Amino acid sequence: MKIIEFIGAPCTGKSYAYNLIVNKVKKKNIFSYKSAFFKYIFKENLNFFEYLVLLYFKYTKLKKIKKEVKEKKISLINSQSINKNIFFLSNYLYLSYINICKKFSAKCNFKIRDDIFKIINLHSKMIDNKNRNSKKWFIEFFAYMYIVKKYQKNINLIIDDEGFFQKLFVFSDLKFDKNFIKKFLHFNKTVSVIINIKSPKKEVLARSNLRSKSKFKYKNFKHLNKVLNYEKKVIQILKNNKNFFQFANNNKLENNIDKFIKKKI
Repeated sequence: MKIIEFIGAPCTGKSYAYNLIVNKVKKKNIFSYKSAFFKYIFKENLNFFEYLVLLYFKYTKLKKIKKEVKEKKISLINSQSINKNIFFLSNYLYLSYINICKKFSAKCNFKIRDDIFKIINLHSKMIDNKNRNSKKWFIEFFAYMYIVKKYQKNINLIIDDEGFFQKLFVFSDLKFDKNFIKKFLHFNKTVSVIINIKSPKKEVLARSNLRSKSKFKYKNFKHLNKVLNYEKKVIQILKNNKNFFQFANNNKLENNIDKFIKKKI
């Protein structure tokens, strides 16, 4: 099994590069962490309720439903009580889903997990100040990783633009802790290839401004510079890794991706 992950500041073009690779690679059994999880989780020993909850999350877009309820875009019979019921049901199912993930997350033996949760618990106000719930993100990811490792013989390629490395940016508002970052990046022994995409600042900010309210957005150039400075320090640690690749998001990107695929995939 080969794993390709992206790392870098939001809005630099990672998703565009990710889609280029996915659309060009002609291999069977290609997954993201999430799609691999939902492919193989049903092989585990689940009770009936867990099975139903996981089916719900496999086939629906809960985040979209929650967003519509919050913004009062759902108008079923114009009834506020129905809207509230949908909101509470979606939250109940989400919490049930997280509890299922906790069970599998606990089986994932990455040592960095305890350090991550310790930092999140100590600095939750700073880390979660953009409506994140970073602890649940990592609980979910470690559950994904447990399933990916268990069924890796059935998986040719994992490629993800929102994988473990990208979650490092959850900590970008904290003081840069080089030792913690190095421990976090030690995960690269599992990841086969790490890709960083570079874009001009003006383009990054322009993409950010076009994003919906539910996604991460830069407040201004000062905020962008802060995140890019964090990225620079992270890349400084990664750059000597033979599995690290950096591409400029310009008119040569597709050609460079083609060359990369021929050599590395």
